Amino acid sequence: MTDTGNLEGLQGLYRDLRAFTESKLPVLQRLLEELEARLNEFSVLLDKPRKNDKSRGALNSGWSQ
Repeated sequence: MTDTGNLEGLQGLYRDLRAFTESKLPVLQRLLEELEARLNEFSVLLDKPRKNDKSRGALNSGWSQ
């Protein structure tokens, strides 16, 4: 599953996590491998800088012209 795109990979992981919570995923090793493979992608999502008031102000001033 590591050769698919980020979105598709995360969607697959989400499906497996849902199946696991519903007791429909018989092979936990696959889930563990997917979680480990996607760990970096989760870090990238969490490390995105937060928006701030300065950037919002710049955007708003551009719209009011």
